[in-house]
Amino acid sequence: MHVCKMYSSALPEIKTNTVCRLTLTATKFGNNTLNGEFSVGGGRVVEFSQGNLYWNGDGYHFEKNQYDYPISRNLSHLGHFFWSQNPEVARATTYEDSLRGEHDVFFTNATETTPSSTFTVESITGRFRTLSMVEWKYLFKSRANADKLYKINVSVCGKENSLVIAPDNFQEEIKPTYQEEEWAKVQRDGLVCLLMAGYTFASNTPYSSVGYYWSSAPWTISGAQHIAFAKIIDDIAFESRESIRDYGCCVRLVKDVVAK
Repeated sequence: MHVCKMYSSALPEIKTNTVCRLTLTATKFGNNTLNGEFSVGGGRVVEFSQGNLYWNGDGYHFEKNQYDYPISRNLSHLGHFFWSQNPEVARATTYEDSLRGEHDVFFTNATETTPSSTFTVESITGRFRTLSMVEWKYLFKSRANADKLYKINVSVCGKENSLVIAPDNFQEEIKPTYQEEEWAKVQRDGLVCLLMAGYTFASNTPYSSVGYYWSSAPWTISGAQHIAFAKIIDDIAFESRESIRDYGCCVRLVKDVVAK
């Protein structure tokens, strides 16, 4: 089931036996993405999913809100995934990947910049994917006005130290704090929130002092690439690390915008 939320900024007076006009705007219907468009290099433009990816034991879904995430590595609501080309390995209780290779890509993808034709989330197949590290870097460092289109250590609906990213056409300044009502408004303008939801390693409880989000790109046969942010660092880190595929990290998917 898909939900379309409708909004009115000027609700008219409703009178009995009277025909009146009601103007509504809506978030995108049926494709589970936010409104904003983001350039990621190579002529590609993407929309972000409505929330982090999770596995519920039967299928993949998006969190209802951008600021939602599980606080433990629970296989009935799994929000921290191992890095693997195999989805069963990525969501397993413990990491074991005997078929891993140096040139793997993350299981959501067919290549570093294209979605897998077999990956299904929210009953949608072959549309959503993970950004490559090159795309993550372009998003934060190379698009027009890139330095003004993201901010770390933002408080979003009570979640501290979040990373907020604005779409290409965003003209305002990203604020340090958003309460629920104001966040609902700017989210409709396309703002993306990545949470400092930590990572898991040899434990079902996430280390919560950082935000780790996977890229689709490998780094040697046992390593992978991810972005990182934390209260104690001043900017986004782009990390290529050996022996990190057995970390459980967050995943935020994107969908490519089809040229009109």
